Amino acid sequence: MAGTLCWQHMKCGREINCPAYPDRGFDCWNVEATLCRGERQGKYGDKIRNCREICEYYDGVMNGRIRVT
Repeated sequence: MAGTLCWQHMKCGREINCPAYPDRGFDCWNVEATLCRGERQGKYGDKIRNCREICEYYDGVMNGRIRVT
């Protein structure tokens, strides 16, 4: 069984407009200009802090609660 992609978990409905779509939904925090809560994010260095602090998908993947493989 495949893991959960970020747009599936977040139910954002914007996957087609997301730079992580279709190949990077398991590690979207590494992709520049992804969408987060409706706002386009910047480069990795600019956005990773927000990913670590407020993103439930990032936290779930990093702590093993969300399966990605």
